[in-house]
Amino acid sequence: MDIVFDSIRHLHPLCQNWTIKVRVVRMWTMSPMPKTSPGPSMEMVLCDREGFKIAAFAKSPFAAKLTNVPKEGSVYVMSKLNVGTNTGSFRASHHQFKLNLQMSTGLPKLTTTILFTNMDVIGRLCNMSNIHESPSSNPKSRHVNIELEDQSNSKLSVTLWGEFVNQLSQFMNKNVGGAVIIAIQYCKIKEYNGSRTLSNSMYASRMFINADIEEIRAFHDALQPEELTILVNLNNNPMVAASPLQATFDGCALSNVYDLYSTGDGDVLVFLASVLKLNSDKGWFYDSCKKCAKKIEPNGPSFYCTKCDSMVHSSVSMFKIELLVVDDSGTVNIIVFDRDATQLISMSAIELRKEHLQSVDDPRQMPEKLDAFLGQTLLFKVAVKSYSWTSALSFIVQRLTNDPELIAKYTAIKKARDAKTNGEAFSESAIVSVDLSSVDDSLITPVQSKSKIAMELDGRRPSFDNNKPSPAGENNGSGKRSITDSADGDPMLDESLKNQDQRVKRVKDEK
Repeated sequence: MDIVFDSIRHLHPLCQNWTIKVRVVRMWTMSPMPKTSPGPSMEMVLCDREGFKIAAFAKSPFAAKLTNVPKEGSVYVMSKLNVGTNTGSFRASHHQFKLNLQMSTGLPKLTTTILFTNMDVIGRLCNMSNIHESPSSNPKSRHVNIELEDQSNSKLSVTLWGEFVNQLSQFMNKNVGGAVIIAIQYCKIKEYNGSRTLSNSMYASRMFINADIEEIRAFHDALQPEELTILVNLNNNPMVAASPLQATFDGCALSNVYDLYSTGDGDVLVFLASVLKLNSDKGWFYDSCKKCAKKIEPNGPSFYCTKCDSMVHSSVSMFKIELLVVDDSGTVNIIVFDRDATQLISMSAIELRKEHLQSVDDPRQMPEKLDAFLGQTLLFKVAVKSYSWTSALSFIVQRLTNDPELIAKYTAIKKARDAKTNGEAFSESAIVSVDLSSVDDSLITPVQSKSKIAMELDGRRPSFDNNKPSPAGENNGSGKRSITDSADGDPMLDESLKNQDQRVKRVKDEK
């Protein structure tokens, strides 16, 4: 007869006749309990097949008996358990109770060892302070402050203590360059003056630095090329962010939309432009391979990945959105992929599809949440790509941002360039002395008020003057969302649409 095991989520102190089948996902020793005991006590985190976790504690007398028995990653059947409340300044699980192992607790081992990582935090090391030594020379009081940045450019401060300082210091002394990825298990959350930071716990935490584990490999593979080479900012003062976003655009000259038409394969341009339309007839997501993130094609009930050259039985939805953007030189269609789209709307393609399907029958219909692009003036870094099967060039967004500091910086550069072109006086110091911590509204390209934005689904190009027809006339496409406004809208959009027929004609003549 098969044994029925209890679920961790159902454990409570009113019963002691529990039998659970669990894996030891983390185990550590602590100070003796009772204090008069000669050996350490022991604590561990257990996880059942449903994914629920609970902490288990063994006092020193029983821990001495178990020292060579439990191993991390191994599966055990435990019975005759004592359940108590989960209290204390550091709790290794969210369960309201914890287990107290007793002399009578059985621990028969069932399977071989498998290391479980389950990281609490993972990020790229971007800042590191000097090591702070304790006046008492107690090695446990040594600490260092670091700052980690995740894939959405959010930053988190972490304080490392004791042996974790030594681990990081030894790695940094040997590191020859490249991105430093840190993952930490079982952190402590500290809150002071309304802000939260993390630190390692005294016994339970574990830190991985550029280790060959799945989480770090996946994080590293998702980094942009420029993020792989950015050095860690080492300093004595409060940490100053070495932002990969700023590094992406550093040293890039400001171009315009029209310049794209005179480029070749492999060229990369940076320009400011406003989003005029979402080309919804091109779709907004694609099915990708979980392994390589490339587009996969349906093949019966499954999919086929040409890059991996194998059948794929499940896919991941990722953003692919074609935008019509405009500046004072003209318009161009550019393609935005998953990372930038996710960051701009703060939602993944998978999440948006689930939400969208609750209100529509056709998932290919453009969700209204993507209208967040419309009317925004953004800074784009665009790569030019050519294909063997067509003479037309594709313009792929490598990075986009609505970061106020970068928008202000490049707006000032554009004003200076335009003033020089028009023979007007413009102080170059205005560019250098832009205060990026408190941006003057006059330096930001005006963005249309949401109350003046209206959506059109008939595919027509919008007119920005209520008394004049649209300069581009009817568009043969259909299903394209656009923005319309009166003549007091975005000056960049107004001027560009007045000139776009002339620009398009010039491109055709040059071709």
